[in-house]
Amino acid sequence: MLLEDVLDEYLFHCMARGFTKKTMTNKRQEYKQLRIYLKEKRAITAGSHHSF
Repeated sequence: MLLEDVLDEYLFHCMARGFTKKTMTNKRQEYKQLRIYLKEKRAITAGSHHSF
């Protein structure tokens, strides 16, 4: 499973649990920053295979 899939599943889980719109917006922003960090600082892209 790709990181994008995991994040999407987690966001769906949060929505199903009734997290507020503001919380969901914050989570999406956090994950956007995580993706940028992984791509720019760690050279990890959607198709990369790395051990964490």
